[in-house]
Amino acid sequence: MADNPTNLLLDTPDKNRKEESYIKETAKPVIETPFYCDALTEDNINEIIKVHKPELIVLLGLNDYGKSTFVGSLYHILRTKGKIGNYLFVDSDTYSGFERRVFLRKCNKDGTSAVKRTIRGQSYFLSLYLINKNTNVKRSIILSDKSGETYRDYISKDEAIHKDKSLILADRILFFINCEEIVSNDYGDTKDTIISLLSRIVKNDIMPKAATKYIVFNKFDKIQKKEQKTIFEKRKNSIVSIFNEFCKDEYEIKCFYVNSKGINYDEIDKGLKDLMIEVINPLNVSNENLESLDWVEECIKNS
Repeated sequence: MADNPTNLLLDTPDKNRKEESYIKETAKPVIETPFYCDALTEDNINEIIKVHKPELIVLLGLNDYGKSTFVGSLYHILRTKGKIGNYLFVDSDTYSGFERRVFLRKCNKDGTSAVKRTIRGQSYFLSLYLINKNTNVKRSIILSDKSGETYRDYISKDEAIHKDKSLILADRILFFINCEEIVSNDYGDTKDTIISLLSRIVKNDIMPKAATKYIVFNKFDKIQKKEQKTIFEKRKNSIVSIFNEFCKDEYEIKCFYVNSKGINYDEIDKGLKDLMIEVINPLNVSNENLESLDWVEECIKNS
């Protein structure tokens, strides 16, 4: 005897069951599906870590400081030129995440961004695989590009800092600074904000002493007038002193002066190009004593 056709339907309601009860039991939460090859989170970054630990580079700075614009420009050069310095671009697990940032660096005629910056909550881990054209040595990089709003939360919310499972394990940290704010009347507020952010990071013990650190003075092209240059030079030195005081590194932090949007056909802003080459070239650091290859997974477990 054939089955009743209604029994072939999935989740066929029980006539004797109350509708409200049935809805509660059968309703399932909607899970947002990320874009294919999008940036990754701390929950899935380990899926792409294979044989060896990649170099983790953290971009740290507040909103509108040019972090995502720099990442978009870096990826644009790798895709269009196929290389930076001695390293050839091979692959990425996060094409969509990079492409979104390339779109973010799209500029109007006056140089302002045509679209909104990276927003809070977006995935932020981006991967690059490269190979040295002379030695054929392979290289993998993970870039952490969190929104500036996230770092602004660090100033007032300890729980936000404690959620950062990547900063403490960074191999390099790029501190982004907006040059326009340095020469403006808001310099005092900017300086206080930088001090507050750094002090909170240090207080919560997530400033990695072993990481190589850089200060990236972005929008340097905006400093044109002689009086602006004089003001910038004086205040810049004060900012560098603040970072050296909080980071307490053995060597003085290296500075770069860039225009993250400084790509025009075959020409690249010199400071931007120098920073890209610096980031692409590997650090001369041994990874023989790593406790775990899956650095995020290990950090989550220990926390």
